[in-house]
Amino acid sequence: MRFDEPPDDGVRRDPAARRNLNTLDQSSYVPARILFPALGFPAVIAPGSSGPAISTRTICALVLTSRKWLSKADVARHLRLVPWDQRHKRWLPAQIDGGTNAFAEEHIEVRRREALPAGKEASLTELVSFGVDVFGTDPFATDPTATNADDSKYGILVGLSRFVREFYAKHKLRYLFEIRIVEHASAGLPHGLHNLFWINPDEHDDEDDRSAEIGLLMEYARESRFKNDGLRPLSDFAGKTREVYEQKYQGYLQEYEYDFRQPQTGVNRTEVLHPVFIREAPQRLCIGHLTDLHVDIRSDAYERNLKTAGSGGNYHNWNTACRNLYKQARGKCDILLLTGDLIDYGRGYNEIGPLGENKSYWRDRDWFLFYEVLANGTNYEKPAYTNLGNHDWRINPYPPFAPGAPNPLDMATIGTSAEAAKEQLVKAHGVGYDAGKSYDPLDGSQWAEGLWKKRISRDGNLAVHGTPIETRVESVAWYLLLINPFLDYASPLPGGYNLLMLDWANEEVVDRHVIVGGVDYGPTLLLPNTNGGPMAKNCITKNQAQLVEYTAEHFGPKILGIHAPVLGPWPHWYDDQLATGRIKFTPDDASSIYRLQRDGETDGEYKKKQEFARGATVRTRTTYDSKGNEVRTERIYEHAALALRASKDDPTGQEADYGSFVSRRDWLIKKLRESKFHVVLSGHIHRRNLLIVDVPQMENGRISDYYGELTIKDIKPADAPSAPQPLFVNSTSAGPQGHYYVRRGDYRKAPSGYTEVCLASSGKIESVEYKALPVVRSYPSPVFR
Repeated sequence: MRFDEPPDDGVRRDPAARRNLNTLDQSSYVPARILFPALGFPAVIAPGSSGPAISTRTICALVLTSRKWLSKADVARHLRLVPWDQRHKRWLPAQIDGGTNAFAEEHIEVRRREALPAGKEASLTELVSFGVDVFGTDPFATDPTATNADDSKYGILVGLSRFVREFYAKHKLRYLFEIRIVEHASAGLPHGLHNLFWINPDEHDDEDDRSAEIGLLMEYARESRFKNDGLRPLSDFAGKTREVYEQKYQGYLQEYEYDFRQPQTGVNRTEVLHPVFIREAPQRLCIGHLTDLHVDIRSDAYERNLKTAGSGGNYHNWNTACRNLYKQARGKCDILLLTGDLIDYGRGYNEIGPLGENKSYWRDRDWFLFYEVLANGTNYEKPAYTNLGNHDWRINPYPPFAPGAPNPLDMATIGTSAEAAKEQLVKAHGVGYDAGKSYDPLDGSQWAEGLWKKRISRDGNLAVHGTPIETRVESVAWYLLLINPFLDYASPLPGGYNLLMLDWANEEVVDRHVIVGGVDYGPTLLLPNTNGGPMAKNCITKNQAQLVEYTAEHFGPKILGIHAPVLGPWPHWYDDQLATGRIKFTPDDASSIYRLQRDGETDGEYKKKQEFARGATVRTRTTYDSKGNEVRTERIYEHAALALRASKDDPTGQEADYGSFVSRRDWLIKKLRESKFHVVLSGHIHRRNLLIVDVPQMENGRISDYYGELTIKDIKPADAPSAPQPLFVNSTSAGPQGHYYVRRGDYRKAPSGYTEVCLASSGKIESVEYKALPVVRSYPSPVFR
């Protein structure tokens, strides 16, 4: 049977006739929400391929419903699969009634799923398995004849957002089910990209109508727009008055329903999409790693303002950079990993009010732009896997020169002077460019009060309410409901590959202790120390650690995508030094790097403090003549680039934890090596490096005490195929311009780019290539390695 034609039952029905068949008794309609596949976590299957992973050979779906038990007949009536260009279908008859793109009841398996019990630490996610029975026997199978004989440990394990689960529970969608289409039926499906969907209750609905899924999400949209964006909540009104009020401001909701800036037609209706790629299992996997896109509507407003002023020639709109790089990557790569900072902040510019006013920013709007870039029209061509970074969790916009805002040079073409870039940004923004911390008029008092509390608690988190670095789940709510409901996930891919994606986990540490050389250069009594860059405060969570353990047990190549770098070289660790694994410094470096303040020390004590600041306990080397007499004693100003210290009490060395994460970092580095992970892909610091973890360095035939346990080295892409694994790939940003720390005194802006990593099914890295946008103006010209 062809999947795109009705069965040959002797009665040929044209589409209009089939459409008039009301095969669904609306009293038996089962409301449901498909969680997997998701736009940011698609299904990729190769029916008939070898390998133990059921989820790579058959269609598996994770569904929330309002019914305690879901039958095969229910699924046969409601679940459909259509080619991607028909992804706006809303309704099709069941197969038995002449419908197309439906599944026969005998080809369906249904299993009830429950979340793994979690402790207090797991506040963001709950672990759920499907495509396998990870946690033991399957007591929730709805079909007593179903067997778990084909289940293995090679399934999908996800960290499902608790926000998502709670949102749907309010709408009575409480029960979680796995639906499988048996393998021989999946094998009969045509190769290509498809969309899985749950039909609307009304058989007359077409692409001009809302899907039932979006209809449900509009409840969230109403609350967000009418409660949080300056309009009175709908709950303030009742009856006819409410209808009139809602109708008056209906335009405020329409942008939730149609792709951003696109004509309001059926083909541009925003949809909760569920991509299914059916294709052959690859022998090699080309991964396109795009990170730090920072999609932001305000960047387009800057460009318009500069063009109006006749001075937009030197402006770098990173939305345009992101679009171009995404197009290039999806044309060349098999899968795309988008590892966080997908947007710049959750409340996007509303394109109505002045840029410098708080009321000009509405929730979710930057997610509208990201969705349009990702999936509008023909944009979604290859499997795209997404997770979140610290900027995604930040809900508030920031003035262009506020703490934590991008450097003005990030928005100027390479070669523009810092002064010219600042002047250009002032012109692009207009009134309000010089606001202090945020656009909130209460910012000053909020910041002072909040900062005082933080000085007392010293918890490292400066997310004071109303300020730019406040992180909240509300900032990512629309992403979770529309694009990807899973904060973390581990999934096998056809060909024996294993993908693990881990979230930033909400909070960030900005005010941090930096202990190097036995000296704590942490926060002073009055000022926070932000020199260590924002770090993920809660990552690696307990649930994330379980996902790591789960993936570690799998055979085949293992790929980790995470926003915060596992190995984060410090800005003063220059590329030429990282190539040797040794960091050289001078005592004077300390003052500029750590902003050292004298606290009553003598000149000698302060100089010693400086010497410690670059990460090494400064050693002395004594030279003797042939008679054993001391010739000279010299200080050695250098240290190894450490992955981690042998002991946290060890005063020597400095770890590569710039912009990294706080919890379980040592454990993860050791686990990645012990479990033979192959590639680790990170972003966040807007700097590209290929790093390996090296064995402890030797000195005079023994491991030197001061070199610590594990060191790192930066290697060239050409050396990647022969390098020890895992290979730690830190990619530059695909939106704002990044950084080259070439050598001492040689810092340069780097063009927006991404990284391609080709991995064989054996786990061998075949190639690594940096891809970057052409540089329009460059002085000095960037160095490509």
